[in-house]
Amino acid sequence: MNYFTRKRLTDTLIRFIPAFFLLVAYSADAAVSLTIDNPLQFSTFCGLIKAIASAIFWISIPVGILVIVYAGFLFMTSNGSPEKIKAGKEALFFAILGMAVGMSAQGIVYVVYSFFGLSGATCS
Repeated sequence: MNYFTRKRLTDTLIRFIPAFFLLVAYSADAAVSLTIDNPLQFSTFCGLIKAIASAIFWISIPVGILVIVYAGFLFMTSNGSPEKIKAGKEALFFAILGMAVGMSAQGIVYVVYSFFGLSGATCS
C-alpha cells in the first residue's frame, strides 16, 4: 500500500468513525434529545446586525486612538523626512476616518432599516 492510499484511508477513517459512533449512540437511545443553545443570544437577524454595529462602535474608538498615537509617533520621529511625514498624515487620516465610520455604525444600520421600511426599535 503506497503512502497516498494509506493517507487517504486514514483521513477517511478519521472523518467517518466519530460520525458512525454518534449515529449508533443516537439510534441506540432514541429517547435522548440533543439541544443546542443559541450562543449569540439573538433571535433575529436584525438583532445580530445591531449587535455587530455596536461592537464596531466600541472597538473602533480605542483602535482609532491607538492609531492617532502611532501617527503622532511617526510625526515626532520623522526628522523632516517627507516619507515619514506622509505616512503620519495617512495614518492620522485613516484613524479619523475609521473612528467616524465606527461612531456612525449604529446610525447607518438605522438608516438602512428605515430605507427598507423596517423599525429599528422592533429588533431584539
